[in-house]
Amino acid sequence: MLRIITVGLAISAWLSAASAQVGQFPQVPAPSPPMVQLAPLPVPPPNVGAPSNLVTVPGLPPVNVPAGPPHRNSFSDRVERCIQAGTAAGIGPNDIGAFTRQCAN
Repeated sequence: MLRIITVGLAISAWLSAASAQVGQFPQVPAPSPPMVQLAPLPVPPPNVGAPSNLVTVPGLPPVNVPAGPPHRNSFSDRVERCIQAGTAAGIGPNDIGAFTRQCAN
């Protein structure tokens, strides 16, 4: 019998605590949105003396692919620049592979 009373008291305490969490507080104003201040974007250094690469593929328009920084000239970096320049120039998905292959090598 004592267990039933203890369980009943625990359940009633739990329900009263749960119902108290749902209350509305009209005197508390709604929080204002936080003020966000954006920092200016850093300006990348110009590629002084870095030549651009004019890539021509038969059947496609020639595309000027900018050269990257000297410390970013691995094969994957060149492929990334070629894909970005090719898609920006309007080369479609069926032709971007041939363009990238010609450009990166």
